[in-house]
Amino acid sequence: MTDLAVLDRCTQVANDQRFNEFESVLAEGIPLESKVYHRFTPGLYIRECHLVAGGLYTTKIHKTEHPLMILSGVLGIWTDDGGIVYYKSPSVIITPAGTRRALYCFEDCVGVTCHVNPSNETDVEKIERDIIFTCENPLIAQKLQMELPI
Repeated sequence: MTDLAVLDRCTQVANDQRFNEFESVLAEGIPLESKVYHRFTPGLYIRECHLVAGGLYTTKIHKTEHPLMILSGVLGIWTDDGGIVYYKSPSVIITPAGTRRALYCFEDCVGVTCHVNPSNETDVEKIERDIIFTCENPLIAQKLQMELPI
């Protein structure tokens, strides 16, 4: 997929009304206790996420294809192409560029993604600017604006 096609795909997914509505409902709930650990090796950024049983999550939209390894737990993943797939650890999935997912954890889960990091950068914010499509959910932004005092 060319860079322009990936950008177009990311834009389409970011504007998916179903995901935006789902995320806006999640944003109203109690924040979940998830933990993220960042590791680096030459040319590689590794992100390890610990998610809680019963938790609902949405993923970031990545600009590049990358692996997702489910090391522990059981989860259901709903993608924008319309289906739910259930994964029991250990599992390895390839995440295509421009994918946005919703996750439900049936058990506590640990997932790991690996991303190419040719600059050997260790600042996570800088890495995310390179690998993640930045978008703002307009429904969440609208709710936040409504809560601001005049």
